[in-house]
Amino acid sequence: MSLLQPMRDMAAKMKTLCFKIMNFEHLDGSYTSESRLENGGHWAVRFVSSKTAKSTKRRLSVYLVCFPATDNPEWSVSTSFAFRFLNSWGNSKTKISPLCTHTFTAKDNSKGASGFCAWDDIVTPNSGFLVNGVFTIEFDLSISRTTGYQIEKKDHTSFLADGKLIVEDQTIDVCLALLADNSPVLYDMIYNENPGQTEFEIFDFTYDSILGMVSILQLDEFKVNVRNYRDLLELGQRYQIVAVMDQCEEFLLRTKKVSIETKLKLSETFQLHFLQFRTIERIQCMERLEAILDENIDIEDKTYEALLEKMKQLKSQEEKESCSCKKKHCGRSRV
Repeated sequence: MSLLQPMRDMAAKMKTLCFKIMNFEHLDGSYTSESRLENGGHWAVRFVSSKTAKSTKRRLSVYLVCFPATDNPEWSVSTSFAFRFLNSWGNSKTKISPLCTHTFTAKDNSKGASGFCAWDDIVTPNSGFLVNGVFTIEFDLSISRTTGYQIEKKDHTSFLADGKLIVEDQTIDVCLALLADNSPVLYDMIYNENPGQTEFEIFDFTYDSILGMVSILQLDEFKVNVRNYRDLLELGQRYQIVAVMDQCEEFLLRTKKVSIETKLKLSETFQLHFLQFRTIERIQCMERLEAILDENIDIEDKTYEALLEKMKQLKSQEEKESCSCKKKHCGRSRV
């Protein structure tokens, strides 16, 4: 269940935007992330924090920024949203913002929380908010009304197929600019290493996995499943394609056909921090948790620490449930 369930009840079309920020501890001044396309608009997160402030007084401000795909200066987007900082130690450590209702316009395209939290709360070692230097923030966003532009679904026919990928003697027509925009590795291959070339032969992956990648980028209609998710993860990691990695992570979050142990291994191998967070959060059996710790001695330190923290939570819950007459006992002890 989402941490923002009341928001989900407000609008069935709630969307979750996830932003992963590298080298967050080096932030100084203002930083705006790369944008994500959702409901016809580009959305980004902006952080503001200054190193000039005294360490004890330094605060972190967080804003959602809207860049709609329109040239109309009179555009507006009415929204309700809230955000949360994900913490690898579990639910109890996650920071959640209040619900915000705001209409974004050309003159007022950002809204959030000024001085939301202390800077040291985030960057202190073992705080749980930075996992291998990556900070993760999620926005639950509901759009109630727009003016000045229409919400449209992606249409693959708008992409010009100006290149070809040859895989296992089969050809896939692609938009080279779209591939390059989504992958720094493919950008180098297309524009730096082979300028002017329009046909590229791929040897390291299967036809189905490459077709899946292209479908995710150009059609957004491809379904990840238990047969293809591993190949797509390896492809997404090799070519550094966030959209492919996100689709695979979303599938792993939903499916029950992949074991908890496998999900934890995948979260380490492919740096799927949200998958690790949610997987550990859903473990509710002490015996299962102990078995995971005993049978997976090669898990990374951060995962091991998160599992130990989960064990402490489960033990605490068991102690509270083991004695339903706690108040009565406490009363007798004072006599």
